[in-house]
Amino acid sequence: YFSSRKMVMALASMLFVPLAGQIIEWLGVPQGYQVSFGISITLGVVALSYYAKIPEPKAAKTVRTGKSGQTLWRALTSSREFLLFCLTSIVWNFAWQLGGPYFSVYQVNVLKATPRIIGLLSTASALVRMVGQPFWGRLIDRRGARWTRAVCTLIIPILPFFWLPMTKPWHAIFVILPSGFLWAGYQTANFNLLLELPSREHRTQAVASYTTLIGVANIIGPLLGGQVVETYGFHLDFALSGIGRMVGALLFIWALKPFRKQSDKAVAAT
Repeated sequence: YFSSRKMVMALASMLFVPLAGQIIEWLGVPQGYQVSFGISITLGVVALSYYAKIPEPKAAKTVRTGKSGQTLWRALTSSREFLLFCLTSIVWNFAWQLGGPYFSVYQVNVLKATPRIIGLLSTASALVRMVGQPFWGRLIDRRGARWTRAVCTLIIPILPFFWLPMTKPWHAIFVILPSGFLWAGYQTANFNLLLELPSREHRTQAVASYTTLIGVANIIGPLLGGQVVETYGFHLDFALSGIGRMVGALLFIWALKPFRKQSDKAVAAT
């Protein structure tokens, strides 16, 4: 289900991102951006109206004792595996955001990519994600979300280093294609783990705790990354992002044991 949902989202990206790029080039700056943002807002309102019509199932009873902060902490620590999952995700997301926001800036400022080229590259990424979603969905059903996320997080850290030797805007295709495919697997597996690891009675608050912690990492990462870019340049920032992602991947493997055989897990559980 989740892979199918992601596939539809990738299809939407594949259709509308290049269209926005064409509008910007046709109308120029800033009119092209204004029109694109206006269309985006309009479609967002329409989507929200449809979303509001979705019937909401009756919520399961959740534990609600103590203050909000205490409830979030209790949900976070209710499962040791979930706590380790959150801590390793903080490291991963911090390293990802250290370089992630600046790849597009690098494309424009250094590689001199136009909005049209960026739109075409985004279309290629969306196409690869759309193709990859059914593959990763079947793999998660067969091998599990832990195994799939571990494989993706072991390969993704290599991608930031691919930016270093680039000299032309089209060179980004060598990162865009594998990145779209691998991130499709990572996001689907990570979302499944977010629902799988916390206990059901704490799930809502556990997801809130996870989102809060990841939000902090997503704030600090770009701030530090911007300082690195301004002081030392893009290349060092991208290299640090790749190294940090690898550290996050190894910590995840150490904490969640995704490659342990099922029989070993059963013995450990008993």
